[in-house]
Amino acid sequence: KDFFIPGLTDSKKLSKQKRDEYFIKIQEEALAIGIGISSAREIDHHNIYQATKLAMNRAIEDIDVSIDYLLLDAMKLPISIPQTSIIKGDSKSISIAAASVIAKVTR
Repeated sequence: KDFFIPGLTDSKKLSKQKRDEYFIKIQEEALAIGIGISSAREIDHHNIYQATKLAMNRAIEDIDVSIDYLLLDAMKLPISIPQTSIIKGDSKSISIAAASVIAKVTR
């Protein structure tokens, strides 16, 4: 809850060098990181929005700690975990910004 990295924001607004630096710092500090991937075939079959939801669900399943609450960037997931959808969340929430960096560097 006290995690803060000055300058961490939407990964699209960061240089590759800054994303790589934040990626390392986030990995060192995070309680857990879940990675979820959707294939090009899934994107073509479902659409990018639904494939993103699939990837997010997979990321949640990949996390090895109990999840109390989700902050999501502009979408809701049909799961039982309490959640809040935040428009432009990667610019407003440090945890969404961190997830954005992890996703972009991993991709």
